[in-house]
Amino acid sequence: MNTLLLLAICIAIPMTVGFLNGIATARSIDTWYVHLDKPSWNPPNWVFAPVWTVLYIMMGTALWLVIRDGFGAPGVVTATIAFAVQMTFNAAWSPVFFLLRDPARALLVVIALDISVVATIVLFAQHSLLAAALLVPYLGWGLFATALTAVISQRNPGGQPA
Repeated sequence: MNTLLLLAICIAIPMTVGFLNGIATARSIDTWYVHLDKPSWNPPNWVFAPVWTVLYIMMGTALWLVIRDGFGAPGVVTATIAFAVQMTFNAAWSPVFFLLRDPARALLVVIALDISVVATIVLFAQHSLLAAALLVPYLGWGLFATALTAVISQRNPGGQPA
């Protein structure tokens, strides 16, 4: 497969997840989310889209760095599965938080996401240190999201604005 086409596909995978998460999020931002009791360090809503866009591009590039030499290389399939698992948790967080309006369950999802991102970084590092490094900001943002979700869950029991 053409290298640039493979790179485009690898970037399109997380970007598609991001697009779908945006759809899941959009309806609740101005209706439910705006009324939640959030900490002072909650970023303004406009920050999320550009941050996620950069992170998704980095994630796709990291995936490409791992799979570009083919799935026959030792450990590539396992690393790719780990990537798919963390993308699944990534895809689940927004619907759980925004569609189900359940910050407590979303906290469980984001904790699983954090763990799976760490596993992905470890597995990617076996193939490309650059690929692993590209996922570190994603882990940092995920840990921030975990703390934010925990506080929102605590301040809004049952997902209901305080």
